[in-house]
Amino acid sequence: GDPVPSARFMGGREFDTIMAGADPDWQQRDLQAVLSSSQMFLPSMELGTGPYPTRQGGWMGGEPAGGRRKVAASFYLALMTATCLDLAGAEGEIIVEGPFASSRPYLLMLSAATSRLVKRQQTQGTGTSIGAAMLAGGRRTVEADPQLPTDSINRAAMGRYAQIWGHAVSAGPEADRKVLDR
Repeated sequence: GDPVPSARFMGGREFDTIMAGADPDWQQRDLQAVLSSSQMFLPSMELGTGPYPTRQGGWMGGEPAGGRRKVAASFYLALMTATCLDLAGAEGEIIVEGPFASSRPYLLMLSAATSRLVKRQQTQGTGTSIGAAMLAGGRRTVEADPQLPTDSINRAAMGRYAQIWGHAVSAGPEADRKVLDR
């Protein structure tokens, strides 16, 4: 067969490490607070993997706690996913399956960062085997997330957040240290 471009990172592992075993609930106010403070995790948590294998990750804008930490970690995964999709040259709608299909902050940021339609597979499990089966069988039972934002304020704020993250990542590790040491 023909080669298929791909890009991967250890999203689940990175999320678990960033969350340090905690699984707090989050509220809409946590999402708004993260967007307004620009608290973000910069790549990479797991050295040697993903699109930034030589970068040591860390927090920019202060290390959040509780629901804010969960939102910021979800945003980080969405932005890393957007980067991987871009590197692979992916186009069209995005189908999310597995545990992150139920993460509203992840889905919202992924949609905002890519300016693409995001759909989620409503199943349980790791997602890897289900996703492979969907690809092999050509069957896609997905639904558009009816809760993705339609208000332009959140979408604009998420777009700005994604731009700030992209600029911070592009500036490189030296610039990261200057920002992180403040």
